[in-house]
Amino acid sequence: MLTKYKNVLFELIRRENFAPDMLSYRENSYEAMVVLNETPHRFILANYPQSFDHFIVRHTRFAPGIPYTKWTGPNGDVESPMEMALDSIHSLDQIQRPIAYNFGEYRPMYRMEDYGDINFVSERFVTWLAYDVVKHIEAHTVPDLWEQLSAFGDFSNWSEQNEYQPFTTEQKVFVKQYVQNFRVLLIHNYSPSDERLTAINEKLDYLTAAVDRLNRFDWKGTLINIAIDICTALSLDTTQRQQVFVLLQQALGSVMKFLGSGG
Repeated sequence: MLTKYKNVLFELIRRENFAPDMLSYRENSYEAMVVLNETPHRFILANYPQSFDHFIVRHTRFAPGIPYTKWTGPNGDVESPMEMALDSIHSLDQIQRPIAYNFGEYRPMYRMEDYGDINFVSERFVTWLAYDVVKHIEAHTVPDLWEQLSAFGDFSNWSEQNEYQPFTTEQKVFVKQYVQNFRVLLIHNYSPSDERLTAINEKLDYLTAAVDRLNRFDWKGTLINIAIDICTALSLDTTQRQQVFVLLQQALGSVMKFLGSGG
């Protein structure tokens, strides 16, 4: 894939306010793939064999089993001659095609008119980010109330010694990821202006960096102060402020278990 098109994907990730390190990129002879790290979610695009400027795409959907879409071009789903031959022999209820997809399975057997330009790719990529990726983040940051109920026993062990412990190396990685999740949820729920977004990003960047230098107690206080500052920056009323703290609990609920316990 041409570097200029790889850069388009990177800039779209930044424009949609995802931290670039939440996603990674790889490619082979015909395909390129963007991965939502530590998840099965993928966005794949493939070149027309005789053009670096034309693509078809497929991606995972936020649905049970994380299925893939079919290869899709600007005119809709496309099928290779082999797939069309299978359809002519077997009805859809007689053949069970796998919904999974392995990187490297693409075969350039489609027609030139099935492929779209980078604008087509950009539109599909942004839709995948804004829906499937955000839905995945939301689903995996909703607090598990049953788990939290069983975790209440941990708080009986909260002592002054534990309260002032630093984060472990593993916990630092974990907390930083959940701050990024909070950033995504906040932006996609409140669509802040560019000026407010800059202020929010500065505060969350400060909060992320503070994990490396503050103990749990001090970091928790910084978290609360920054959440209040963000509500002020967004000019939120009381009800909206409560909703922000719900998002905060949604994104950071699992973190709270070791902010006030032995971890």
